[in-house]
Amino acid sequence: MRRPESPSSIDLYHNCPLAYKLRYVTCAPAADSPHLELGRIFHELAAEYAKHCLQSGLRTDLDWLRELAHEKASALPFELRGELHKLSEALGYTFMLPDGAETYLIEDKLGVTEDFEPCDFSDPKCMLRGITDFAIVRRDYIYLVDYKTTYKVPPASEVPIQAAAYAALLGAVYRDKPIKTCFLYVRYGVERNWTFEPEMLPEMASYFKKLITRMHSSEDYPARISSFCDRCPYAYCCPELERYAQNSNLPEGPLTAEQAQELAKEYKALSIKMKLIEEKLRSYCEQWGPVVVEDEVLGYELKQVRSVPDPRVVIELLGKAGVPKERLWQLLTLPVSKLDSLLKELQSPEVKEDVLQHIKVESRTEFRWIKLKEV
Repeated sequence: MRRPESPSSIDLYHNCPLAYKLRYVTCAPAADSPHLELGRIFHELAAEYAKHCLQSGLRTDLDWLRELAHEKASALPFELRGELHKLSEALGYTFMLPDGAETYLIEDKLGVTEDFEPCDFSDPKCMLRGITDFAIVRRDYIYLVDYKTTYKVPPASEVPIQAAAYAALLGAVYRDKPIKTCFLYVRYGVERNWTFEPEMLPEMASYFKKLITRMHSSEDYPARISSFCDRCPYAYCCPELERYAQNSNLPEGPLTAEQAQELAKEYKALSIKMKLIEEKLRSYCEQWGPVVVEDEVLGYELKQVRSVPDPRVVIELLGKAGVPKERLWQLLTLPVSKLDSLLKELQSPEVKEDVLQHIKVESRTEFRWIKLKEV
């Protein structure tokens, strides 16, 4: 039975062949990543929201989305719950169910064979398969939206291999229709759009067939240092990162272009290794308590933190007080520091008092170095 590939596995191979091998060939254990869990839960939330809008006949339903986000956030570590609320608010203000679609594909499973003929997602002959985040089948084209929760937005001129893979997959299933692919970078409401015409399908099919054959037959899976390293679940066992992290010698004098490139790789490797070290130490301190090193203690410190459990009430109060809508948009997640600045500007003591009643003070822990004299 062949191992079917997907747009995401092809993208992983493109970013780093070694990471692809560790995940799909040797099935090495991946490091736990709360941010990957955040992305998974967000995609789950987005699919449920789209289905809700479709079933209820609404183009958007922000109140329902906020309640859903509140429910989903409970499955995340406390420090990432605010991130999910940010993403859901951004989704609510950018996503509207379009009119005039013939069919909606929400988490729809698609597959094609080696001959680029449609097949079942789990068919043993399936060569390429994928699950759509959200797609619209119209009379004259297909419109695919793929949600991205990353912080990085690539240049508009850069066509991701993942977008081409989705277009090849959809183009094979829905023949003779252009595929309009949109990557929606949810945090910023930024879209990247590419159109793939039907006449491009034979060339794309040939390219991906050859690429997948190479992926399966290759015996060489080199590591590649790139921006992907920051989120790679296999960074902890990457020999290339380890090599650069151990070989961190600063050249004397001004850098040459070649030295700068090598030093940048070392910098990347060391920064990733520092994150991995911190995760290990966090885990140790959670189980056994702080670590004493000379005159410092590394561990968790209890702090009093102010937060706004329900930003909607505060936004409504500020709106009634005359705060412009564009400023409210910036305060959707209501960082208390920004809220403090805004309250100082208000000339209404009553509104300020009402807002302060909705600020919650709670205890949280912060992982940091503490001087022994501070303890």
